[in-house]
Amino acid sequence: VLAETVERDFVRDDGGRVVAAVEASRPPLPLFADAARATAPFVLPKTPYGVFEFWGRVPTLGDRPSLPGRLAELLGVASDGIPDGAIAMNLYGPIGSFETIAYPTALEMLADPARSAHFAGKAVLVEGLFPKPADESARVRLTAEMVRAWPEAHKKLLEKAHAGSPPDPGSVLRILEQRKAREVDKIESNRAEKVTDEELAKIEQDLIEARLETYRSAAKRASFYADTTAFTKLIEVPEPDNLPKLDEYQRLFWDWQNALWVHQDVVSAIERANTGPTGWLTVVDAPVKRLLKVAVDPLPAEKVKTGSLAQTLERNFKVSPTGRAGGNPLYDRRTARVEMIVDAASVNTVISAFSTTDFMGVTNVEATWHDAAPDLRTGFDYGDRSVMHLTLDVETIWIRSWIEPLLPPDVRADMGLPTSDNNTNNDAADSGF
Repeated sequence: VLAETVERDFVRDDGGRVVAAVEASRPPLPLFADAARATAPFVLPKTPYGVFEFWGRVPTLGDRPSLPGRLAELLGVASDGIPDGAIAMNLYGPIGSFETIAYPTALEMLADPARSAHFAGKAVLVEGLFPKPADESARVRLTAEMVRAWPEAHKKLLEKAHAGSPPDPGSVLRILEQRKAREVDKIESNRAEKVTDEELAKIEQDLIEARLETYRSAAKRASFYADTTAFTKLIEVPEPDNLPKLDEYQRLFWDWQNALWVHQDVVSAIERANTGPTGWLTVVDAPVKRLLKVAVDPLPAEKVKTGSLAQTLERNFKVSPTGRAGGNPLYDRRTARVEMIVDAASVNTVISAFSTTDFMGVTNVEATWHDAAPDLRTGFDYGDRSVMHLTLDVETIWIRSWIEPLLPPDVRADMGLPTSDNNTNNDAADSGF
């Protein structure tokens, strides 16, 4: 599909002012246009920080499908399925260009100490819980331990990544009010007159600067803003003594464990983006300013297909732009949506960090400008540069041979894998992978 040139002519009044604009498309030379599958206009907005949106249809050219829209039609998308208005660009790359690692290559990487760190850090949270505890006594002890360890693991995850929170606005306000009272008392104690409006305005201006400096100091003590509420999987659960039998919680606990690994990859990607030549960057200078939400999708319900580990897997671009799909004999796929506030000039840096962390890939990008002023009033100081609200859809890949020894019986049954009543914890569950 070839692009058509779009020319714009301006209509001016007698005074020379522009009152309208007329656009017309010019197709490629017939020699090229006749050989192409199609031609279409492709108009992009110009911004100082890059291009993040395109039009599915060009309104100034009679709502004709743009070049991306025409490509979508050729790939099977119905014409009425192309949305109107601006569409966020997928900055990760065109279909089929995503880097993938073949299973044999992954094994070679694991055998190389210099490259095996690419997959490090994926240990089970509670040893002995997976695939299932050895007996009833272990079940009671390990389920209680899992409930306690689940939220604590996320606190430690954020602490290790130098995440922080802004000062509590209420506490800051109380401190500033006390300071204001002291300043007023200091002035009035030396004379009979009350503090003047001019003096009060000067005090209040000083307090505003002090408040902003308090927020800026906190921003320089953290690499990005985040707390455990960003992880939507951290839900309220019953007290350990009130937990049902493990058989009813096997899927839940495996969901937690698997989601924790996804959370670790997301935070690792943010750490990668926020690391400079001399170490971790503070919020003021870092690409990722704030982690808003990590929503991990439910465990996939695909039945596993049999096959050889050496076979070439057929790609399914209806499932993902990478062509990766679950239910195959080599790996499992789990997706998540990540929302962040990022430096507008560093969007590509953030996307690159996610796409180079473990087997994680970015499958969709949504970026919109973000007004930082309301956040600053509640203590979130992002620095002096423009910021964007960035939403990434990511997919994570889990090699089956790594995790299969840990799968609980109920999860194995869901996936169509053989189960055994003797399927209890083993060395794989103790060592992680």
